[in-house]
Amino acid sequence: MFVSDAVSVGVFTGPWETGHVAQDGAVIGFADIERSVKRALTQSGVGNARVVDLDIGLFVSDRLADELAGLDVLYANCGPLAALLLYVREQANLDVQIIREVRTLGWIGYAFQEYIAGAFQRTGDVCTHVSDYSLHVWKALRSGCRDVHYYPMLHDRPGFRTAERGRKGGLCCGYFSRLSRDKGFDYLPALIEKIRAVGWPIHSLDICGANDDDALVKAVCEKLEARNVAVRHHGELDHRQSLSVMASVDVVLFPSVSSVEGVGRVVIEACGLGKTVFASDYCGARDVLAPSYRIPLSMPEPTSGPTAYPFPIAGLDIDSWDPPPPVNEEGYFDGCHRYQYNTEDFFKTFISSRGQDTGQDCAGHGLRMYFDWDQFDRMSKEAWCARVSDLLISVCRNKADILDLGGVMKRSIMRAGFVPDVTFCESS
Repeated sequence: MFVSDAVSVGVFTGPWETGHVAQDGAVIGFADIERSVKRALTQSGVGNARVVDLDIGLFVSDRLADELAGLDVLYANCGPLAALLLYVREQANLDVQIIREVRTLGWIGYAFQEYIAGAFQRTGDVCTHVSDYSLHVWKALRSGCRDVHYYPMLHDRPGFRTAERGRKGGLCCGYFSRLSRDKGFDYLPALIEKIRAVGWPIHSLDICGANDDDALVKAVCEKLEARNVAVRHHGELDHRQSLSVMASVDVVLFPSVSSVEGVGRVVIEACGLGKTVFASDYCGARDVLAPSYRIPLSMPEPTSGPTAYPFPIAGLDIDSWDPPPPVNEEGYFDGCHRYQYNTEDFFKTFISSRGQDTGQDCAGHGLRMYFDWDQFDRMSKEAWCARVSDLLISVCRNKADILDLGGVMKRSIMRAGFVPDVTFCESS
């Protein structure tokens, strides 16, 4: 199939406007996938595959089943809305292969999607993941699904660039995330102090991100200023503006310990720009950063919390960490190529190796995740989907609402009564 046959491949297309200045990384990823699918299937010599553009507005229309009926394959670059695609396919008895995505760990949207997929996924369906780490965490929860790592966000092969240690006045570092505890914002003073202690002449910090906690931000900035670190606040920036600031710094810090982290797009983008990156030993950082650049997690006990809101799953053990001195130019593994656009990789992932998982060995990934799904078996999965779909239609006014997955999709799932907790613990 695909190369030799005439095949219709559906993919959701932009514009991906959400109405937010700082666009969610998942929605930016939907655009990455759209470009990747179109690039792979419109190259010369790929057979008779035909790309069919789909509008995200189909989820609040009466045309969704008809549109799916005309497809052989659907790449569901639409977040946990894919759960409703699985449901519609089942109800209409359609013959379409669905490639769905999981873009976070313990978030309510993907908890719902994978709960529904347990009943409605079929042989030939694929679940794609944004990092090998995330793939292995999710894969341990269920069976009967083909899991692959596919997240093409980089256009060019990144090259490691050692920070300009001789720059007059020292080095500038950058933080590009929400200013919250789950993103590790509170660890910045201790992290910078530890890096400085081994010779990195950090003198300033650029901060880009939404302020989640005024008291936290005030306390952290006071500690940084007491350590003579000049802080520049940029607030929420759009993606291009954020990348522009990132390009101007020497070192990027990503200390996230968030329950919803799946890859840490910041880490991959910073690697793509050739930046020195220090990140928590978690998710996508394990794909691309050498061990000494990864700050160990401290998780003495299991941590539980609601899937509707992000929370810290662990602490950072900065005291036991031995960061590298600024003399080592080998900061990254060769894993960044797995985040590049590559037509050959697309066919290898979804066609040549059908039936095989493509995640790299991630032995010792160190994390287990559990949802309290059993309590929701009081209602059929068909009923859950019907209820969520009805609620979604009732609250969506435009396409931007649909794309605000953390808003209307989350609220629809919660109003339907599906609000599981999630637990994280160290794997044995």
